[in-house]
Amino acid sequence: MISYYQERNKFYNMTERSGLLKYYDNQSPSKIKVEGIDDNFYPLDIPEPDIAYIPPAEPHILITDLYEKEDDWYILSELIRDFARESYASYYNGLYYASFMLSTTCLELTLKYELVRQKKIPSQKLKDKNYSFGQVQKDLIRKRFKNIRMGDYRKKIEIIGKIRNGMFHFNPEGLKRSLELIDKELFGSSKKPKTIGIALSSNGKTKRDFVDFSINPLDEYLDNFEWNKVAYFTYSTIFSITKDLYGDAKKIQYIQEGVNDYLKLKSKNKQKQGSLMDALENKRLQFFLVMIKKYEQKKKPTTRTPPHLKNDSAIKKQLKTSSPRQLNI
Repeated sequence: MISYYQERNKFYNMTERSGLLKYYDNQSPSKIKVEGIDDNFYPLDIPEPDIAYIPPAEPHILITDLYEKEDDWYILSELIRDFARESYASYYNGLYYASFMLSTTCLELTLKYELVRQKKIPSQKLKDKNYSFGQVQKDLIRKRFKNIRMGDYRKKIEIIGKIRNGMFHFNPEGLKRSLELIDKELFGSSKKPKTIGIALSSNGKTKRDFVDFSINPLDEYLDNFEWNKVAYFTYSTIFSITKDLYGDAKKIQYIQEGVNDYLKLKSKNKQKQGSLMDALENKRLQFFLVMIKKYEQKKKPTTRTPPHLKNDSAIKKQLKTSSPRQLNI
């Protein structure tokens, strides 16, 4: 029986760079969709990363633009954003193994960054070569994060940890078990539903890139088509976690933390020559204070009297003493 890889190489000359790129590009969600027996079409689409603002290690940098002391782990905030973006880009270029590895690394870096930033662990712990993803999971159980209920993600993080171990260290049995767990999360069953071996490209023509010709027990999981489900699962998890931590809803909160940290630092350093309060910093401070004020005003509920009731004093009195919900307006 012909193998998946032999069949793949029949369609494209893998020694040519253009052929290799074309092969993977043709497997991207924008080029091909395969119907599964669960009535979904794979690869599933994913949203772009929703990371509005990652709070820096020293919040005052929002205004000062300078760290008091820069440590190695400060760069993690930039890496989190880059890995999330590249995981997304890899997925839409048909590079599902790469997307999985990038999103898994993004997840590990995010968890480590938050453990240190929120002072749940000392930063020196990150330099311990034995501080692995498994150790991070143990710290997650013992610590409580701000701004996110990690308990909502614990099961998914455990699954990603198992599949990471099975793939990175190639533990076939562990890999198979963890992949079955993903199937259970995605399909509600540990028995993986088979996909139909006919795929339609974006122009409606049939494609043969994803036809399964393999007989190896792991081949049903370890081909580029089946792996897009794993990439989808891991990316979706980091998308949700990073959105909860760094999405637009948290931006004002982090800006307020930056302002507070700056004012505290300014107070501490007010006697020093070359104080932090220069014209540029003051301008930035005023800008963010206005932003916070506008946000708070926007959040305040307002009760307005409908124009046709303005002359009714009795109704005006009722409006003053009743909530909008009671008045149904």
